Amino acid sequence: TAAQAGSLTHVDFWTTSNNAEYQIYIYNGSFGALLASKSGTCAEFGYYSIPLTSPVSLSAGQVFTVAVKMTTPG
Repeated sequence: TAAQAGSLTHVDFWTTSNNAEYQIYIYNGSFGALLASKSGTCAEFGYYSIPLTSPVSLSAGQVFTVAVKMTTPG
């Protein structure tokens, strides 16, 4: 739940494998309407802060979901 109005600009996560592929999904509510998505590859394992293609505007009190699907080699 958004504590205040603003824009979601990045999604942060850890990956435990080199060449991990990610798919990021931002939903309104609890897996409601899809607001944004992005995919890519992390060349090395570690911490990443992925910038979204376009900021997602959120209202104060708005429920939203950030989902990350990670596919690692092997």
